[in-house]
Amino acid sequence: MDFWKGKYKKEAFYWSLNPSPSLKRVLSYAPKEGVALDIGAGEGRNSIFLAKKGFHVVAVDKIPEGLEKLENFAKKQNLSIETHVLDIENFHFPSQKYSLVLSVAALDFMRFSSFRNIIKKVEDSLLPQGVVYLSVFSINDPFFAKLNKEQFKNIEDKSDLEVSIIGKGENPRTVYFSERALSWLKKYLKARKDDKKPLFINYRGRTDASPRLTARSIERIVKKCTIKAGIPIFTTPHTLRHSMATDLLGQGVDLRSIQEFLGHRSITSTQIYTHVTNKRLHDIHKKYHGGRHLKKE
Repeated sequence: MDFWKGKYKKEAFYWSLNPSPSLKRVLSYAPKEGVALDIGAGEGRNSIFLAKKGFHVVAVDKIPEGLEKLENFAKKQNLSIETHVLDIENFHFPSQKYSLVLSVAALDFMRFSSFRNIIKKVEDSLLPQGVVYLSVFSINDPFFAKLNKEQFKNIEDKSDLEVSIIGKGENPRTVYFSERALSWLKKYLKARKDDKKPLFINYRGRTDASPRLTARSIERIVKKCTIKAGIPIFTTPHTLRHSMATDLLGQGVDLRSIQEFLGHRSITSTQIYTHVTNKRLHDIHKKYHGGRHLKKE
């Protein structure tokens, strides 16, 4: 959230004033006037577009800096926009009020149960001919598409860190940096003397190519480190993911939490890791509950 607060405080609109590309097409299906609800409005680029089209817009977001910028713009342009600074889960959805409800990249990080609850409230708040427009993060979105140095410029006094990214299957994920990982990241950034934007760069790449490390480059680095460490197995970045999950499970972390870490939609996908710990449980049972300490008859 601190990242967005910093961006929204600047005079320029971070996302520009252009609406979400598909919104114009959606309007051809929606009523031509009425009340529109903009969930996760940010600085209000879509709210402004809808207000100019004649809608009264209710803009909701939990970051006040963005909505303050929207309010000031709306007053100058005499646009019919009201703002509410709060989490959408705490917003009161009136029954059958809205001609259009839109959410652009705002509901992605919710738990499925919360998301389902919001969608039910949205359905009840629509007019009979109302339209819902939901859009999720794209790998082409700024900031969330790629990790850049700028996102880590204020980490010096931090002992841990959370970063939102687009992960496997183009699903939004939260990455947690441990104190140890963050310490090495700080050392790495201090050693960087270039002005390149990417967080991780290819020092040996062609001068006319992007300096950003590719997936293939990362695979080669992992393979090289595996050989150097003397690990006698074929290892890929995905192997590290498996190892992390197995380690958490082995230390007693519950399966649901591991599911959240891995971003699995179904707990069934996470349960494949239980086979690794089954032998461990067997050994523990044999050692501590095998009756070896009982007197023989």
